[in-house]
Amino acid sequence: MRDRPAVPLRRPAVTLGVDLGGTGIRYARVTADGRLIGRPVAAPVTDRRRPAVVAQLRAVVDSACAGAGAVSAVGVGVPGFIRRDRGVVVSSPNFPDWRDVPLRRLLQRGVAVPLILENDANAAALGEAWLGAGRGERGLLVMLTLGTGVGGGLVLDGALLSGRDGMAGEIGHQTVDPDGPLCGCGNRGCLEAYASVTGLVANYRRRAGRGGEDLSGEELARRARQGDLRARQAFADMGWALGITLANLINLLNPGRIVLGGGLSGAWRLFIGRVTQEIARRAIRPSARGVAIRRATLGSSAGMIGAARAAWGAAPPRVQAARGGGRTTSRAAG
Repeated sequence: MRDRPAVPLRRPAVTLGVDLGGTGIRYARVTADGRLIGRPVAAPVTDRRRPAVVAQLRAVVDSACAGAGAVSAVGVGVPGFIRRDRGVVVSSPNFPDWRDVPLRRLLQRGVAVPLILENDANAAALGEAWLGAGRGERGLLVMLTLGTGVGGGLVLDGALLSGRDGMAGEIGHQTVDPDGPLCGCGNRGCLEAYASVTGLVANYRRRAGRGGEDLSGEELARRARQGDLRARQAFADMGWALGITLANLINLLNPGRIVLGGGLSGAWRLFIGRVTQEIARRAIRPSARGVAIRRATLGSSAGMIGAARAAWGAAPPRVQAARGGGRTTSRAAG
């Protein structure tokens, strides 16, 4: 019996998902069915100046696009306001010197595969919708990331609702109280002024009547669990503001699922009771009964996985065909 010639194993097509945070970069290669190739890589951002951060991102992208394991497309999640159509970071709260940075062009130099930018909260929403707490939701999924700020993303049947300029989903800057505390955006009474780490700490300090103490969300949660009444009230205020915002979203959008992620979601029991009270009080009853509110499950990997998912929409047609269709992962609202 004649030996058959060896057939080389076919490598699965993969995209690269990159998540840029204020203190680090996480990235991984991801297949079309959501399998990670190898372990995710985390690298600290030690120099937050724009040239250094861009150079670090370029090194990640260039390495992934070279050699036998090259990727088919790249998705990069970035904190801040993104003009996806132009590939421009308009501004970023984590990097104050970023103004109208043509990041896609800077990263695309010398790279032959498509590269797209996405807001980090949008990427996290897409990741949770694909493989996390939103998996299987065929209607509208709303995600909020509760961290240093408050981000948001809207996913309808697996596709991002991005709006005209790619800036839809800025849920953290919905006004809860027109006369409320000042937000970093310059407005007063935004959700972010209550339900972010920044807002929570500021609220606690106002109640304590002192400043200067170095506090984190984890420390305030610890104090609240140990009975600190000022910390408990700050979390109650967070739940109040979050509940009003979610009730408005339920009335406006009629979502099937709401996912809450980010570091402050770890303090779930300290605020979720007040959230559900406000929703019961303010949301249209049939819509409120039909929505499921879930805690995110992908943790710090959500943005990286979502960026990889977004990149599949930019992959070449032959790769799209290989994964079973060329469905895009974003659409304009309206």
